[in-house]
Amino acid sequence: MSLIVPDADPLIALSHVQLLDYLGTLFDRIVIPHAVWQEVCGNLTLPQAQNIQTAVDSGLITVNQTLLALQQSIQTAFPNLDPGETEVLALASADPNQTIVLIDDLAGRKAAKQLQLRLTGTAGIIIQAKQDGHIKQAVETLSQLRSLGYRFSDTVMLTVATACGETYP
Repeated sequence: MSLIVPDADPLIALSHVQLLDYLGTLFDRIVIPHAVWQEVCGNLTLPQAQNIQTAVDSGLITVNQTLLALQQSIQTAFPNLDPGETEVLALASADPNQTIVLIDDLAGRKAAKQLQLRLTGTAGIIIQAKQDGHIKQAVETLSQLRSLGYRFSDTVMLTVATACGETYP
């Protein structure tokens, strides 16, 4: 059984490009900690918040509490992380062999690596979506997210293009 625990930004980004359902085909379970749910769905007037709440209501995404001891341990070890990132790492740490962390934030990615958690990012999911034929253009999808304010470096864009047999720029 495979489980993915996404942080808020990748979850919102995948909602922007209509890849939430695809995430559900890649993984047996999508679980978000309560802090991520609050961050994302705290303002249901935003379209992505509504999309994500609909995914929660339908059972595609499960909201889960993290173990307080794990949460406190991660918060102590990595005080620069926000509550959502802390809870994502704590939730993933509860079953690291079956869980993949979906996080884009550099500090969160470094912490996940230090905790030896399996890790991917929005770009990794988009590469997989292209390879599975779920989207036609990975670079175009990332460019769409860039136009919405998501920061993908030129290096990431080139890596995605190379992995997907596309060109950038």
